[in-house]
Amino acid sequence: HHVPKLLHCWHDSSSSSNDLVQILTDGTKLTAKNLVNGKLNPSLPILVSDSPTSIGMTLPTTTTTTTTARRKKNRVTIRDVANVIGHAHPVSVIDVKHQEELEGWTLGDLVD
Repeated sequence: HHVPKLLHCWHDSSSSSNDLVQILTDGTKLTAKNLVNGKLNPSLPILVSDSPTSIGMTLPTTTTTTTTARRKKNRVTIRDVANVIGHAHPVSVIDVKHQEELEGWTLGDLVD
């Protein structure tokens, strides 16, 4: 429900929302063939508005390390991701105010 508001903020008379993001209502159309043949533009973000399963994605349920208060169906935390792929896995972090990348961050830094 945030996408229409975001697109409205970016919209001006010289561009349309199609110039900013591609919205797919059917995730099965997100294929390499459609990227290669020009039906999708690989230079623009693609928003798939139907279910994650339409693009072959499955969301894990929370792990047993998650507290009961936070345990909800398909709620995945940074801790869950770090537990699966490792706390030492590097991540990109940007200082938004200065628009600079901060080097040396790991998933573990975000969990602690």
